[in-house]
Amino acid sequence: MRGLYSAGVLNVFMENNIKADVVYELDKLDFETYKNNPVDFYAVVTNLQTGEPEYIKIDDAEKDMEYFRASGSMPFVSRPVEIDGNMYLDGAVSDAVPFKKVLDSGFEKAVAYPFIVSRSRQRVR
Repeated sequence: MRGLYSAGVLNVFMENNIKADVVYELDKLDFETYKNNPVDFYAVVTNLQTGEPEYIKIDDAEKDMEYFRASGSMPFVSRPVEIDGNMYLDGAVSDAVPFKKVLDSGFEKAVAYPFIVSRSRQRVR
């Protein structure tokens, strides 16, 4: 029961604070600089109806904030995020490392950084 309670608290925090406290006060996102950045940014989300990944181009970080929430909504920890009548979770559910999407977009190389390191891994000396 503790895990469910913790997930509920996390969801309430995310839903009530992601736009207000965090983005606008605690760690201000510079929306104007984001809009003027020439680099394309995509959020990867998993559509729970189809089970397929969706790659959402974020042009306006403030307008598309729900896609950021969905992209960070982990199964068993967060509730799915509803956007335009569809339910979404983290894109890693359906496409953990989107190499194919990157290469299909015309790039010649894709680089991934491992965020999780196995504890059983031997230390390299």
